[in-house]
Amino acid sequence: MAKRGSSYTGILDDANREQREEIVALLMKAYWMEIETVMSYIANSVNPDVDVFSRYAVGWTVQYRENGQLAKTLIEQATEQQQITPEILTLHADRGSPQRAKPVAFLLADLGITKTHSRPYTSSDNPYSEAHFKTLKYRPEFPDRFDDIEHARGHCRVFFDWYNHHHRHSGIGLMTPAAFHYGQATDLHAARARVLDAAYERYPERFVRKPPAPPELPTAAWINKPDTKEVAH
Repeated sequence: MAKRGSSYTGILDDANREQREEIVALLMKAYWMEIETVMSYIANSVNPDVDVFSRYAVGWTVQYRENGQLAKTLIEQATEQQQITPEILTLHADRGSPQRAKPVAFLLADLGITKTHSRPYTSSDNPYSEAHFKTLKYRPEFPDRFDDIEHARGHCRVFFDWYNHHHRHSGIGLMTPAAFHYGQATDLHAARARVLDAAYERYPERFVRKPPAPPELPTAAWINKPDTKEVAH
């Protein structure tokens, strides 16, 4: 288990190379994305790892500063808790020095984890991190400033529990990241469909255009998804 102030669980994604690279996260393949931000008005850094396919935050930590050893510890704890086996995980991160540090590189090599980095000055290589931090910072309870690092950790502890287990994410069929991550989404989707079918059977006049249906579940998550012309070539 993680130490107090941290919480772990999930998958990540990536893009690097000088040429355009398309990354797709499929149900049977693991992709995690490591993301960082400076918390408001205090020199703390929150570092979560997010599963690109399920959006589940597999690990996070709040520290005074970033460095390679802290990044290594976070990844090590998350992969152990998620029981990641070699050759199934790709870890995508930005090009910060902690993410490119030797302790992280050696750890990923030992664990059989492929790593990639965003292209320089290309924010679209990290869309899931941008969306995740927007959710964090736009929550009504997000403070104007944090009093100290324990205040920041306490806030993140509550946020990540809400995000993983209560947030109905529009990108995964209004499921919670935990339900999607742990394989409950298909059964929940079927249960929702049964409720909507019963409602339509009982009150068809309430549904003018068509019978109701739950949002579809995604089958893949992309970074730099090619358009149809690119796929054709």
